[in-house]
Amino acid sequence: MMRKSPKWLSHISMHSYGAIWLAPYSYSREHLPDNFQETCQKALTAIYTIEEKHGFSFRFGVASHELYEASGCSEDWSKDIAKVNHTFVIELKPDITDYSGMGFEYPEEKIHQAAIEIYDGFLEYIKTFLGSAIQNRIVNECRNRLNWIKEIQNY
Repeated sequence: MMRKSPKWLSHISMHSYGAIWLAPYSYSREHLPDNFQETCQKALTAIYTIEEKHGFSFRFGVASHELYEASGCSEDWSKDIAKVNHTFVIELKPDITDYSGMGFEYPEEKIHQAAIEIYDGFLEYIKTFLGSAIQNRIVNECRNRLNWIKEIQNY
């Protein structure tokens, strides 16, 4: 990763659970990424897409503010050491305020829908990096692949 990091546009680590897009920094409540506003805009593009298409709302914020201060987190390492511009940890479903007891044991029958939701968000997130000509080609190719996967699953 370090050899190619100047070319990386983004690094995203996915965890469960909490339904939060977390930006750096985890290790300090006193620091924000130098490009926080742009990072926020990119994350909210994905979050709003998921909300509009699927009715589920992720939160967005700085990791140390949304959760707690912690060291050794991937979004901090990616930003500070690997010099990747836009880094996140995405805490997947269920929402941290969901008191149903699912937590880390998210029901198997709900995983597919959660994957579709985050996929739709990723497509919009990716678009924020691309010019319109290649953007449509890539998004259409990803949709075609997703449709192919859905067809296989229905057999």
